Amino acid sequence: MNALNEVNQVITNVSYYSHRTYPATISAASSFMHGEDEEDWLTADRMINWIKENRVLQIVLKDTLHQPQYVEKLERIFRFIIKEKALTMEDLDTVWNVQVGKHEAIVKNIHDLLAKLAWDFSPEQLDHLFQCFQRSFTAATPKEREKLLELIRRLAEDDKEGIMANKVLQLFWNISHSKEVPAELVQQALKAHDRDALKYQWLQKCIEELNSEQWVLPALKQMMDICTLYSDGSQGVTHAHGQNPPPKIHDLISGLHNEHNLVTRVTNNLCQYMEKAKEFFRANPQVHPSQYVPDGRHNHEAQINERLKFLSFLLKDGRLWLCQEEATRIWKALTVDSQAEDRELAFNWYCKLMTDEPDLDPEICREFFEENILKLDPHLLTESGIRCYERFFHHVNIKERKMIAKRRSSAFLMEDYHLIGIEYLWR
Repeated sequence: MNALNEVNQVITNVSYYSHRTYPATISAASSFMHGEDEEDWLTADRMINWIKENRVLQIVLKDTLHQPQYVEKLERIFRFIIKEKALTMEDLDTVWNVQVGKHEAIVKNIHDLLAKLAWDFSPEQLDHLFQCFQRSFTAATPKEREKLLELIRRLAEDDKEGIMANKVLQLFWNISHSKEVPAELVQQALKAHDRDALKYQWLQKCIEELNSEQWVLPALKQMMDICTLYSDGSQGVTHAHGQNPPPKIHDLISGLHNEHNLVTRVTNNLCQYMEKAKEFFRANPQVHPSQYVPDGRHNHEAQINERLKFLSFLLKDGRLWLCQEEATRIWKALTVDSQAEDRELAFNWYCKLMTDEPDLDPEICREFFEENILKLDPHLLTESGIRCYERFFHHVNIKERKMIAKRRSSAFLMEDYHLIGIEYLWR
């Protein structure tokens, strides 16, 4: 500690006199460093050379790192080296590696040090630091990952000018795509990104993944998570003077849908997935749907459910209607030549669409009912299927004024005996 204090004092003198345009005379400590007894000029370049030649960084990073006050004194040395543009990638590796696998006190102190220094790093040094983050995240224990995420979050949260934001975004994006990282840690990493400055940029990246048909389910989940950070407009939110309020959630979703035709894109993706799944089950009839895990993380039911869940989110929160083409394609994808589990998911999903405020375009409900539900083999109906039929049966006949729903009651009054879909019951 005494030697470190002496080195810091010399650095202070060198920094002070270099600002005054003339060099410092060597002190007793610097004389000792150079092995000289006579007075000599000490410059910043000479000090850097002495630090490098004598491997000072490697020496001061060997022990006592569990003491916060010791690590705080190290900061002055590093700031001097950074200021003189002498910090190498090897130096960064040395700093990072001294905390790997060590006691959490050492990890915390080194992370605190890097969190302070990172703002003065060059772009190349920042890139290298984030490469260290990514390598460590893949091989670290769950507890080490948690600490690493905490450090990265700090960098993102402290970023006032967007300097660090894109690097944090890209790091989490790379981590999220890593097959070595468990799904629960992927979600933890995704939730750690900057919540304010990067929402829309992250949404665009998710849409790119959807378009490329890569990493689809995590992208859909993340889009929902980001969108739900926006207000639904039901409560007033105050904003600083001169700031534009963020868009309401339905405006955001509607804008994304108009720009990228999201409902159609997700429908296409679901139908393409179902085609591949049907081919697989035809070739492997002995495999149960729960055992089919095409991406190594999500089984067949989750593959369908997450896509349907996202579509419901778009329709409900975006105040959109599901149009005839998409409604028909999804129905056929899930009910024609499909597994019983697929049809069950379809029955439940379409049943939920037909609430008091349907998410299915009201103008197509009758045609959809007649051309799809009423043409399904009745032997394939389950209890959920019957509920789905009932929901459409009531909605269509009420809209056609063949039935009247009684207020505060589940009963209906018939206005016409020729109810649409009644003959299906006899089949």
